[in-house]
Amino acid sequence: MHKIDQNFLEHFGILGMKWGVRRSRKQLGYDDAPEKHSSDYKTATSLKGKRLSEMSNKELMQLNQRLQLEQSYSTLTRRPPSVGKKILDKVLEGIGNRVLKIALKEAENAVRNKLLGAS
Repeated sequence: MHKIDQNFLEHFGILGMKWGVRRSRKQLGYDDAPEKHSSDYKTATSLKGKRLSEMSNKELMQLNQRLQLEQSYSTLTRRPPSVGKKILDKVLEGIGNRVLKIALKEAENAVRNKLLGAS
């Protein structure tokens, strides 16, 4: 059996890193390039944080127009569903139809039994 020395310190940190010293994002290799957003995007983002009662008509129109353009763009650039998704949709639809038919038959039988039992 191995005897454990109580004066042993094991460290799994970064080699050469000083204890308690933090490295900057630049030293870690992160790219801190400024994000490239259009002025329209920045305006819309700032307007989304406002309450409706705090917006002027012009601001509301700008925000509404931006949201409509974004929605239109996403609709126009939407990819058609993959073959796998189409197959999965058909399978799930078939299962759903079967479950619905079973549930309707059970409900019909329950109503029929209740009516026949009451008379």
